[in-house]
Amino acid sequence: MNTETDINKHITQTYINLRLGMATIALLLPILLIIGSRLSSKVAFQESISAFYHTGMRNLFVGSLCAVGAFLYLYKGFNERENIALNFAGIFALGVAFFPTSIPEEIMESSVNYLPDNPFTAPYLHGICAVLFFIAIAYVCIFSGKYTVELIEDEKVRKRYLAIYRVIGLLMVAFPILAVLLTFNSAGDYFVFIFEFAAIWVFALFWITKVKELDHQAISMEQRVMEGVKVIR
Repeated sequence: MNTETDINKHITQTYINLRLGMATIALLLPILLIIGSRLSSKVAFQESISAFYHTGMRNLFVGSLCAVGAFLYLYKGFNERENIALNFAGIFALGVAFFPTSIPEEIMESSVNYLPDNPFTAPYLHGICAVLFFIAIAYVCIFSGKYTVELIEDEKVRKRYLAIYRVIGLLMVAFPILAVLLTFNSAGDYFVFIFEFAAIWVFALFWITKVKELDHQAISMEQRVMEGVKVIR
């Protein structure tokens, strides 16, 4: 027979799996794009992650964003504002997937790499969705993280997590904005790819940190239970 403790463990494990799932997708996406460009003669390495949409790696790019978008939309935030921000982040992730960036000239000139079945592009919408996606997550990171961190008993640990979330939130805004600005200024030299790569990995770091935070919350709860037992004795 399931007890309340078993149910709580099941709920906690579900949250952990959702968080690790999003982190894993974010960690693997840029790496798999790089590997794909190295192993396949039909996929040239691109100056941005978004440009891989117009190569044979399109399914990986779109599928990963759709999975993350679905996870974020279904993920239940700790409060109403966090939940709304996560829902919008999920919608913006889909926007990044389905409003592709402009087709690089080298792809258009190559009959091997270019996929002509979908010539539609929406670079401005793509960039706006990308920036808003990371802003929504940054909001959750900076302004909503404190509500769960307060459940940690140790004050030093609480302050450390709050500082980490502030840094992650700022980086989550800075990297995408830099990537978009470089894109519209035709900076090239793969700096756009580097900043997009960094932004995606910061997103992964956020969810990994959220998993570690649960460990400290569990320690705090265990300490409270033990203190209660001592009082009873």
